Amino acid sequence: MVQANAALNRGIYYQEQDELYVCQYFRSELTTEIHGVNVRIQQSQDHMSGSMLNSSNTAGQQELNEITALHENMPDYRKYDFTVHTSSASEFAVHLRIPDWIMSEAVIYVNGELHGKSADHSAFYTILRNWQDGDRISIILPVGIRFIPLPDDEQTGAFRYGPEVLAGITENERILYTPLANAAGEIIMENEREWGSWRYFFKTTRQDPGIQLRRIRDIGYEPYQVYFPVKSPHKVGF
Repeated sequence: MVQANAALNRGIYYQEQDELYVCQYFRSELTTEIHGVNVRIQQSQDHMSGSMLNSSNTAGQQELNEITALHENMPDYRKYDFTVHTSSASEFAVHLRIPDWIMSEAVIYVNGELHGKSADHSAFYTILRNWQDGDRISIILPVGIRFIPLPDDEQTGAFRYGPEVLAGITENERILYTPLANAAGEIIMENEREWGSWRYFFKTTRQDPGIQLRRIRDIGYEPYQVYFPVKSPHKVGF
């Protein structure tokens, strides 16, 4: 695991001559050369949360700004921005991976203008142009909760919020009593904002007792469950 984390940056970008491939969405920077021109691409995520202390000036006082006013609740999409820096104008292609976890079409903008849409996660989305220093790409990726069944047991599976696995905080193995066709609808997000950042807390809606869920990377020493058997309520006399 330590080695995998250290090698993470190797899988974010790939280059083949004058073709650049964006394979992962993380805050990062690529420096390369194309046709003798120095190219630098800065990737950042727009969290749309009023972070960087923009929405809190003390530990006990909340300040409303244009970001928090525009996004009162966590948006149901993720937004990533790419700023292109070139030593001179240069033509090359940027290919954006379309993840399989998006809930609907990805939307791509170049310099604030709509470039196109795609929901085809089997192919990259291509932008070929003569790039100028300061050009900007934005990609909108709709995000939501999905139930991912096991390959050999569709009645058992895990929940995923976008690309991230959720885990239930529980000391004992739990069964979810909910219609399998709407298993993802059993999980909702709660407590979405804390000062200038979003809180990724989730919970079940109809289980007794209820189950709290977290992104698995946010869990410390709590006992947790990732895979849940799902049974229809009518089978247990509901």
